[in-house]
Amino acid sequence: MLRSVVAGFLAASIASSAFARSVTVQQYLTENKGIPKAFNELWLTGVYDGLEDANVELKQTNKAELFCTPSNLAVTGDQIKSILNNYITKHKVKMDWDIDFLLLEALKEVFPCS
Repeated sequence: MLRSVVAGFLAASIASSAFARSVTVQQYLTENKGIPKAFNELWLTGVYDGLEDANVELKQTNKAELFCTPSNLAVTGDQIKSILNNYITKHKVKMDWDIDFLLLEALKEVFPCS
């Protein structure tokens, strides 16, 4: 848990100095403006960890979770990236949309709550 908090904090810290807003689809896909691939991966993992932390809080307060990952599945960084990439390919997304919003939508589609 501490690891995910640190990763999320690091991603947010780096991002706040690099962007006024989130990483866009265009930035994520083309790595334009000198955004290194490692940054995109760190950002994406940090966003996922934050969404997972939000789910823990929602579950603990008896509220509906954002998405429902199977309890026996530990989602890896490569899987997060694959989920997002598949969502971007499958849906008509605009290049200026934020990937954090799209990741949430992708996770809801892949891991729906019943």
